[in-house]
Amino acid sequence: MQQLRHDDEIDLVELFVNIAKQWKLIVATTALFVAAGLAYITLTPQQYKVYYKLERLTPSQVMPFLQQPYLQLTREQITERFLAAVKNEQIIEQVLQEQGVLPESNEAPNATSNLQASQRVAQTAASIKIAPYNQNFLGEEQSTYLGVEISVETTKPEQSIKLLENLIKRAETHTLNQLKNEIVGTQAIEQGKLARQVALVTKQAELEKAQRLQAIAAANELSAQLGLVEPVFGKDSQMNVDQAGNVDRLLWLGSSGLTALLQAEKTQPVNQLQENLLILQRSESGEPVSIVMPAKQLQAELALAETQLDFTDAYIVSKNAKAVTQQVNKNSVLVLAAMFMLGMVLATFAALLKVALQNRQHN
Repeated sequence: MQQLRHDDEIDLVELFVNIAKQWKLIVATTALFVAAGLAYITLTPQQYKVYYKLERLTPSQVMPFLQQPYLQLTREQITERFLAAVKNEQIIEQVLQEQGVLPESNEAPNATSNLQASQRVAQTAASIKIAPYNQNFLGEEQSTYLGVEISVETTKPEQSIKLLENLIKRAETHTLNQLKNEIVGTQAIEQGKLARQVALVTKQAELEKAQRLQAIAAANELSAQLGLVEPVFGKDSQMNVDQAGNVDRLLWLGSSGLTALLQAEKTQPVNQLQENLLILQRSESGEPVSIVMPAKQLQAELALAETQLDFTDAYIVSKNAKAVTQQVNKNSVLVLAAMFMLGMVLATFAALLKVALQNRQHN
């Protein structure tokens, strides 16, 4: 029994000696893996990072969009719109078509080409990375950044530079035009509202003027029939225009005063009658609520709404901005170290296996 137990024990010294005798196998296997790592480093195309840094927008860059009263915008919202346009697949497809990577939309399509084009556009969109840089940390969860970096990794830097620059230009044009159209559309709606209110005030003023003229004419005819020529209270007596609807009061002016008042009312412009006209309605609580502002204010608001907005000076991308190319480190040392360690482990395992088979054949 003691002899059997002694035979089952493993002599570590003898084991290491036997493994050391397989040094040729270990060296050859490790060298093979290191050579494979060198081949990977040598044959793998050099990767490049093409990137563009978009600085945080200044107020002067987008001032026309910040000052207009129709659409409340901030610099951050404009930047978000622009970055969304950079990743927009329709815009990417247009850029790829311009570069000849995809066929033009007017060419005869087929199912295969459409699928390939869609896949290429999706791959390009996925390869575009957007990340903040120059972060200033304000707390555990809050931070602000001075700009964003738009980048793509590629083996063809020249083609990617052209792609990125064209994409950024198209995204900028798309963003500014989209914002402009939204603002102009809101402006047109506001113009329509104000124009309808002006028309409402004008119509109401004309109606009230017609009613006053009719009342004065009727009072003048009645005063002539009654023989009331001179004003009852003398020549210095003046009637308020707002009292022109009361025939009894108008009779006090006499036919001479009514004739003068009628002539004055006929020559008074409607826009003067509009100045103090304010249309009110009753709220649920019974309080008067203005539904139309005074005519003078209406005219001013309408003139402002009809002003042509100028967005020509607005821009997102600096005129001197260029895409930058940077080599991506292949991590050669890390790759060689990993392949060396893997080769050593597998070579040692192979040596152990060989020693075990030899011992078994010997026994």
